[in-house]
Amino acid sequence: MNIQVVEINPREIVLLEENARYMTHEEFNRLVDNVRRDGQLSSTPFLCLEHNGPDKGKYKCLSGNHRTKAAIEVGLEKIICLVTDDELSEEQKIAIQLSHNSISGQDDPATLKALYEKILDTDLKKYSGLDDKTLELLDK
Repeated sequence: MNIQVVEINPREIVLLEENARYMTHEEFNRLVDNVRRDGQLSSTPFLCLEHNGPDKGKYKCLSGNHRTKAAIEVGLEKIICLVTDDELSEEQKIAIQLSHNSISGQDDPATLKALYEKILDTDLKKYSGLDDKTLELLDK
């Protein structure tokens, strides 16, 4: 698969109509706050060029829909994305989408807690997406 890095206006990206990955309202707001704080995305969405249909010639987001929506909400004019111009079947697009959502690894609870405890700034603790209550559950 040929993959390139491009800078694109997030409003020009076609978002998935069906996305198995969801975020609560609170999680999405934390993402928006993080993007606002950073002034950019800190991880890249993955897009594919649409070769057919009504979106022909546009890039479709296969991974990073929430990040793209957060960039739009914050008002970013350009975001950095990974893209492929390869012609992908619908099955390939779905497989990529699902793989990016499901192959994410797992956290070692003790290491996660130890790293979190090294953060003293409460704003950065919030930025991490974790909280003391979550870590207490990991202790159990």
